[in-house]
Amino acid sequence: FVEGMPKPQVACRLTARADGRILAETSREAGVFPRPAHYVRLDPASLALERDGQPFLPLALGRCRVDHLLEAKGHGFNTVWFAPDLLTAESRLEADRYLQALADAEMAAIVDFGPLQHAVERKKLPPATVQENIRTFIERYRTHPAIIMSQNLDEPNCVLENGEAVGAAAALTAMHRFIKELDPYRPVFVNWSPRVDKWD
Repeated sequence: FVEGMPKPQVACRLTARADGRILAETSREAGVFPRPAHYVRLDPASLALERDGQPFLPLALGRCRVDHLLEAKGHGFNTVWFAPDLLTAESRLEADRYLQALADAEMAAIVDFGPLQHAVERKKLPPATVQENIRTFIERYRTHPAIIMSQNLDEPNCVLENGEAVGAAAALTAMHRFIKELDPYRPVFVNWSPRVDKWD
């Protein structure tokens, strides 16, 4: 049973019994995070997306300028990819404006963290700097109603050696865990290609 404690912590006690005897007993505190509005999940039975408990099929446009959102919606799109830039005061304002325009248009965003990760090689940035940018973005927009999911990378080249992920596959796995720890409420995915078919 669960004993009430000041949220977001609860104390849980588990008791194993057989023939009326207590065989084992343990207790621990656990964090409880309330489900936010605009909760998105993948239904494990149907493998369909749900948004706030309702079926949701994202019809996504790769990129769309903010002044073309309503036109895109008129053509049947309900979702767009949004790739945040390295976080500066200017890029934060741009993200605020873009995500608010999506919410106003009742559209959704798939946040693509791939370009930020590619900045390690392309802009010679330390991985820790890129990771901190991703953390800052997620923490700033974690409850934003327009964001429905995140893309880790687009068609990365993954390699396995003796069944173990190495190189890009190891980095991909680590980044997936990093994003999910920061935002456990939204799906995180990788665009599939033949190069990632062995990555789990």
